[in-house]
Amino acid sequence: MKLSKLIQIALPQQVVWVTPVQEVEIEWVSTDASQFQPNELMLLPDVEAMDQWLSIAPSQKPAAILVNAAMAPDSLPGELALPVLGLQHPLVFHELHQNLLKSLMSVGQNLLEKRFAIHEQFSKAVVEGCSMIKIAQTIQKITGHAVLIQDKRLNVIADAPSTALVEVWPDIVSSLAQVLNLPEKFQNRKAAATFQDPIHQEISGGLERLLIPITVDQIARGYLSIIHLLGGLDEIDHLTILEGVLFCSMEMAHTKIMRETEKKLQSNLLQAILHGFLSARDAELWFQAMGLDETQAHIPLQFAWDDPYAPSCRRLETVINGIIKKDELTAIINPTGDKVICFYQLPKEVKYPEGPVKFARAVIEQANQEYPRIAVRCGIGTAAQDTNSWNIAFTESGFALDLAFRMQASQPLYYPELSIYRLLMLWEKHPEVGKFKQDLLGRLLQHVNKKVFLETLEAYYQNNGNLSRTAGALFIHRNTLTYRLERIAEICNFDFSNPNSNLAMQVALRLYFLEED
Repeated sequence: MKLSKLIQIALPQQVVWVTPVQEVEIEWVSTDASQFQPNELMLLPDVEAMDQWLSIAPSQKPAAILVNAAMAPDSLPGELALPVLGLQHPLVFHELHQNLLKSLMSVGQNLLEKRFAIHEQFSKAVVEGCSMIKIAQTIQKITGHAVLIQDKRLNVIADAPSTALVEVWPDIVSSLAQVLNLPEKFQNRKAAATFQDPIHQEISGGLERLLIPITVDQIARGYLSIIHLLGGLDEIDHLTILEGVLFCSMEMAHTKIMRETEKKLQSNLLQAILHGFLSARDAELWFQAMGLDETQAHIPLQFAWDDPYAPSCRRLETVINGIIKKDELTAIINPTGDKVICFYQLPKEVKYPEGPVKFARAVIEQANQEYPRIAVRCGIGTAAQDTNSWNIAFTESGFALDLAFRMQASQPLYYPELSIYRLLMLWEKHPEVGKFKQDLLGRLLQHVNKKVFLETLEAYYQNNGNLSRTAGALFIHRNTLTYRLERIAEICNFDFSNPNSNLAMQVALRLYFLEED
């Protein structure tokens, strides 16, 4: 578009020519004085920015310059051979930029030309390295509207609020993070991947958004939104989101490839350490490559689904990775068979692994939200202080995971807290164990009321033999409890006043419930 025509459409009666009138062709409006093309109108915020640009004296110059301020003709060097314009009265800079861009693309270009011009802006923005935040900022720069890029769980990857919405932006983001506010057709990620055009969605607060899935490998891996006041989105916004989602898809695909490579390296590192294949020097180099600190402690966690029809181990790995990323944790993970192994980095001086336990609970909670009918079990080992002790700590986490399965534990089990179970699981296959259980519980297990008696014994010992607390826990009268204990003593020929007998009975109960689980 000719410069004079652009000025006539966008800024009638507001522009003053600082240099003699010159007609040039304008293809874009740039606000970046360090990056522009010869066919662009460079928009500068004030006279100071103009002076700064002149002091640099760049060899490559734009087609024309528009300064968002009044300028005197004698303030420019005589050798400046390009048109310079000023404004009688400064305007809001970003609104001025948007007005010029929209005016430029609204006349004289077909859809293909407009889309190509938008594509060029994305290409320039990511030339030094693509990132989601650059993509969001570029969309915001072109459209003037708020931009939100979310992952598949609707967590924010990048955003760029508009000036009009900046005060309410946290509320908007919070609302759009709820699955209920995602159109139903996009909630199935495979089905969402078939949509190649954005949809308009009215949202609360008198707003609307253009929404399109970000597709990688034929599945929606995120969502891109352009948000503005209801009725304020136009053809340029539609073209911009179509170009923006292509760059989002490329960035997500690149990130996915890098993540898969990192996972492979993590798997190799774990296998090498656990099997003792690495020297101390090699281990140090691997740790540095993985972003780990060999001088810190590392605590092993093992996760697994507890259902024959559970999702794949890869799904569980995705849940774990999501928590690691969300909480910015330092850890490496590796799916192996039906388990996912994780080594969580923490300072050596930490006595109790509160961080890893909290992390494990978050994984279980997130998995339960996504797959409410399928349980996740977790075992945690002791912290390995150096690579030589990783294998021992890993074995402990496996032991804790095994017990979590047998006890149907809904919370992670930490190996040092397993107390007597650490011995019982080692002894349970010994032939003497069966005779030991039979001597203490044999006759009780044959009784018609064995379930009631076993529950009574368990509650009695959990409450340290306190009759009132035990009766309360069982929701029975204290006299009823006394009667039950007398019947148990009679059936088993058992003496509740003998400390050694009580210890033996508690061990027998643990062995019985361990076997039953």
